Amino acid sequence: MTANQSVLTSKKPKEPSKKVNMNELKVVFNRVSIYDPLIFLITNESAFNYSGNPDTDSNAESVSVHFTSAWTANAAWDWIDTQLSKESTLLTPDVLKALTLASIEGGSYETGVLHRDRVTKTADENTLTRLNSLLANYSLPQALKLLGAFELSVDNKINTGNNVTIYLTKITPVNETSLSEYEFIIENYQSCTIKIVYCNLKRQVSYTTHFANDSDEISCEQGIGELDETAEMNELIDDLLCNEDSLFIKA
Repeated sequence: MTANQSVLTSKKPKEPSKKVNMNELKVVFNRVSIYDPLIFLITNESAFNYSGNPDTDSNAESVSVHFTSAWTANAAWDWIDTQLSKESTLLTPDVLKALTLASIEGGSYETGVLHRDRVTKTADENTLTRLNSLLANYSLPQALKLLGAFELSVDNKINTGNNVTIYLTKITPVNETSLSEYEFIIENYQSCTIKIVYCNLKRQVSYTTHFANDSDEISCEQGIGELDETAEMNELIDDLLCNEDSLFIKA
């Protein structure tokens, strides 16, 4: 008997009324009788039911479970690890064998606090490998640098992350020959403009002079400090960096 299992991150849903992680669990087995009891256990486990019952979608070959969790999905990942361990008392031998032979990929996120994680397991492993993203360490200018936005030519663009487009609209030299002000327009479900002074010689961000979106506008010739950490700003950074594999490190 062979089986395959994967856990996949869901597309971003509308923000719920309370802060939760949005997650998707996709399980693929070659026998319906194998994954039926696992579906039952998952849908009745509190770690998968934080803000309501999980949504399940199944066919003859697979089942997908969309679920929420409080802040992180660690409780759900812990539950899977427990079922894979010798301490498991819930799974029948057939289901445990299928789960052990499965491969797992997946993760969770909560954009308001810049949390994003992934889990993986290869066949025959009996525990998940957990990866946490470092995206919370990045400001908006640093995120743009990581994505190569300062290497663009004027009027060129980058499509990245969660349906985000970065346009470089203008480069203006500053007094010092190694400094230039870069003007970007960033578009996804909202639009914002940011002007950043960048040192071409050292290839590093110096300071931000202007930022504007639908609700805020800040300008200062001498540069402004760190942009306020708001849910909107965090969501924009998450949208930019959510798919950056280099940011995920072992927990």
